[in-house]
Amino acid sequence: SIAADLFCDTKPDYLSYRWNCDAQSNSTVKQIDPAGGEFYSDGTLFMSYSFDECQTRFSDEEVAAMRANLMTEKASWLTDVPTEGEITGAPDMLLPLDGENAPVSGAELRWASVPNATHYLIQYTRISSFIVKEFELVTTDTSLVLGNLFVDKNYYWRVRAFNHWYACTPFSPQQSFYTVPVTAITSPESDNWRCYPSLISRGQALTLEFGEEWQQQNLQCSVVDVTGRVMWQTPLRSSNARIRLDLPSGNWPAGVYHLILAGEKGVKTRSLMLQGG
Repeated sequence: SIAADLFCDTKPDYLSYRWNCDAQSNSTVKQIDPAGGEFYSDGTLFMSYSFDECQTRFSDEEVAAMRANLMTEKASWLTDVPTEGEITGAPDMLLPLDGENAPVSGAELRWASVPNATHYLIQYTRISSFIVKEFELVTTDTSLVLGNLFVDKNYYWRVRAFNHWYACTPFSPQQSFYTVPVTAITSPESDNWRCYPSLISRGQALTLEFGEEWQQQNLQCSVVDVTGRVMWQTPLRSSNARIRLDLPSGNWPAGVYHLILAGEKGVKTRSLMLQGG
């Protein structure tokens, strides 16, 4: 006898739709063959329409047929060694720094390249468990500029590196950023210096961005009130293009303050409005 699918080591299966199986991995629908014999389809076979949770195997003849096809029609798919190197780690997250502010429109995500990686999968969401992903993209670059997000929200993001040979790779540890209104973020100056937000709450951190000329500099950072009284002062090292500055503003009165940043390249100032409450 000849089977319709040319595989003689599998049971008949007339079900042409996705179907569930019982506890023995057989179909719940009884079928009748041309000779009048009753049977149930085998749900363990991948070459069936059973649900994914039922499928566990290929039959011996199915395996032999696939191998024969690979050795003949698909011989070009075979190679002795991988053509791309192994990926052993996850990307380092560079920007935004974990927990820092980011503009609600045009925020930039940046990560370090991974040896042997050709592609990166980026995901972000407002749910820290990532059970729901609001955005997912594959890119060959190591940065991504986002569109419009929701304001005053925490976003969580992560990245995974892979190539054509190594795709089962780990995600980076997730990091978060907090979106602030575009009006709270000034445009960068000619040397790419920027400080935001200008409207802050008590305990809220600032984000400082430095152009190349201002990076790797020893700076003196001060915050003064409108009378010129120094509220806080600390040495600062511009070790990265973007850093987070935590202000001890918990007990400061609401009002206007001035951030002063002094270094070898000059002095930068920014006015801040501290909200009450």
